[in-house]
This record gives sequence, structure tokens and C-alpha cells, in this order.
Amino acid sequence: MKTIILAFIFSLRCYMVKAQTPAPVTDSTPANCIWKLKNIIYPDIAISAPIRYGKLTASPSFKDPEYANDLTCNSADNCYVNDTTDLHYIVYHPINHRYDSLALPVVVLFHPGKFSDCNGYEVDFIDSICRHFAKRGVIAVNAEYRRGRLVDPNADKSVQQQMISYMGLQDGIGVLRTLIKKARTPGPNPLFKMDTTKIFLGGASAGGTISLGIAYYRTQAMADSAFPTPPGQPTTKQALGPINADYYLADTNVIFRPYIKGVLNMWSGPNIPFYTDSIGQETNFFSQGAVNSYDNPPMIAFHGMKDNVFPYFEDNKQNLNFSVPPKSGFFNYNSTSSCLLDGAPTPYGLDTFPAKKDLVQGSSLNMYNVLTDLDKLTELYVDSTMKHGTQDGDDFGTLLATEEEVWLYIVQRAAVFFQAVLNNKSPADLGNNFFLDCENKRVRCDKPNTTCP
Repeated sequence: MKTIILAFIFSLRCYMVKAQTPAPVTDSTPANCIWKLKNIIYPDIAISAPIRYGKLTASPSFKDPEYANDLTCNSADNCYVNDTTDLHYIVYHPINHRYDSLALPVVVLFHPGKFSDCNGYEVDFIDSICRHFAKRGVIAVNAEYRRGRLVDPNADKSVQQQMISYMGLQDGIGVLRTLIKKARTPGPNPLFKMDTTKIFLGGASAGGTISLGIAYYRTQAMADSAFPTPPGQPTTKQALGPINADYYLADTNVIFRPYIKGVLNMWSGPNIPFYTDSIGQETNFFSQGAVNSYDNPPMIAFHGMKDNVFPYFEDNKQNLNFSVPPKSGFFNYNSTSSCLLDGAPTPYGLDTFPAKKDLVQGSSLNMYNVLTDLDKLTELYVDSTMKHGTQDGDDFGTLLATEEEVWLYIVQRAAVFFQAVLNNKSPADLGNNFFLDCENKRVRCDKPNTTCP
């Protein structure tokens, strides 16, 4: 009953957010700075049926691992071959918009869930985020990806976790390519039309690592560094295929990187190679080969200072150890020969030295500092008492009472940030802002914030 009452109250609040006076169709885009994106542009939205983006058959074969001990939601260990039925997405889009006159920008969102098979994209959090974006004139895509991992109780990261995170990155790129291809070859009278030159990415927790990986691992070499294997063993690309894999309805030659305009990162962070001397090294890693203006796109991020999954501070808590080879008779979390690329050398394994740090689990703070170093527009919102993900009472200084209200605040902030990006605003225009327990009340892209911090 409590849940029903809260849902009704939130629905009433959302309904009471006043829509703005309609503008001509050519102006009805959130890119136009006339809009105050704390409020909505489109009161009415529609939600599509699931749309598949995986090939029915692929060569080399598409592999999807499943583990019986993945939080007990599976009955047996398996590796499904060329079964892409779970690869689909749902589109949230405004109605009563003249799509024949003006396509709308799009945000592609990836859900949280620790890459577990038990946690799919049917979560209230992402559904709410998508609805709020669509009401602000940003077509929102809720995308599913491969899941299924095993956690080593004695190490920070198992080979199964490493595999599924990389597979999720492949799927994220695959859905992005497919969206672009479909948008450019629509059927008659499309219900919506995406401007595929204006794409934003977003994700929370595990989904955040996908969006960050797509945006900031520009090359296979960067991805290989972020998913390292020991010398003399197969690289991640050799074991699992390239990040730009050919498992999806759109070919690998579909260009997408120049059209990624920005990222919404929610309590997540990227894999970063471990450096003994880290001063400047993370910025060097993300700037390698960056020669285009669209490299390292802007980012808005939300994070809890007490996050124990993606530790916020840039200290030793971010340093990860991989699983080591097991003693005789125990389960192997260090290497596997299951579910690898057709013809791949085996096994696929991780570093075997328990005392050696293998990887840095970055946070929003790492990326905020990197992008600031690179003179890219970025904003970071931090709640000093929040752990991993929002709970009632986590409010980023807004004094909002419920998670639902905080989710709306996140979309309002992200929509205004995206609006600024689409108008080519720079740190010189707006500043790179760090909001610690402090509410940002900026309402549109051409008005610098004057109240916080």
C-alpha cells in the first residue's frame, strides 16, 4: 500500500510540472536555449515495444554465458550460441511532435545490476529516467545487454566478471550502431525520428561502465589496456573478439564516434590501467590518440562519497586484484575456456600474482579530473553520505525526500547540461562545476549557475 501511495504522489507531482508554451516545430528541440528544462516540453510520450538489435545468426558465433551460481537466478551453467533474443531496446519518445520536420536528439541508457543475469532492464529507475528525458524532447532508449557473472569471494575481480563487462561493451556499441542504421533507413510514417548526429550515452553502475567504455575507449588498444591479460596469454580481443564486433543488425562500418556528444554517468567509473606513479598518467591514457574535437566528450556525473562498489576517492581503495589460480579441486575464477570467440586460443586468463595490483576501478571523480585537465565541459554532483545508488534521503543537497524526486533532479540537470553541449558551451562559458551537497538551480544552457557552488 505504501508503494502505491508513493507512486501516486510522484505521478501527481510529475503531472503538476507545467509544460511550457509550445514553440514552432523547428524550435521544439531541447537544443534551443528558450527552453527551461527543469520543466517539460512534451506532456505526452509513447513507449515502443521491445526492438531487437542482435543478428539471428553470426559468424563467428555470438556467445552469451550463464552461471548457475549467479545470485541463484539460473539453474545451470551454460553458454548460449547465436541466441540474441535478449538483445533488445525500448524507445521512449514524445508524441504530438512533427518528426517529419525535425528529428530529436537521443540518449541511450544502460541499466544497473552488477552484470548479473538476475537484473534486467525492467527496473523502475531507468524507466523513470527515460520518461523524464522524453518529456524534455530527448528520445530515450533503454537498452539491454549481455549479463552473467561469478564473483570470487577472495578477490576484487574474477575472469567471469571481466568477460561479461567486455561483452556488455560490445553490445553497447552494437546497439548504438543499430540505432544509427535504423534511423537512417526508416519505414513509412515513422512514429519517431532520432537525430543520430546528436547522441548522448548514460548508465548507472554496471551500465555506467558500458557508456563510459563506448565514449572514452576510442581504440581497441585502449580497451585491451583496460581489460588486461598476462604476457604470453590471449588478449581480450583474441579471446572475445573486438569491441566493435559483428554480432548486430548494423555492420561494423557504421560510424558512430563523432556523434557522441556527451555522457551521463551515475555512480560508476571506467577501468583504468594501473600505474605505479599515477600523477598525470590517467589523463595521458584517455588523451592518447585524441586528435578530433569530439574525442573525450563532455560528462555530467552523480556519485556517492561513501560508494563501496565504485570507490569515489582516487586512493588505494580503487586498486583491484584479479582472482588467482585455484588450489586443486576448487573453482577457477582466474581463467576459462568457456564461451570464447570461435577459434580463440585458450584459456582466457588473468594475472596470477596476488600481491600485484592489476587495475584501477575509476570513479566519477577520476573522469571529472581527466576531462578538466583536457579542457572539456564537465559537471560532478556528489552526496557526502550516499553509498552505491540512491536511497530515500540521498539528495545531492536538494532536500528532496524520495528517490523518485532525485531521479527527476538528475534528468533536469542532465537535460540542461546536454542543452549546453548542443550549443557548444565550453568550460570558459559555464565553468567546470563540482557540486558537493549543493543544489544546482540552473534552468537552461545560456545562464551560468550563480547560486551553487
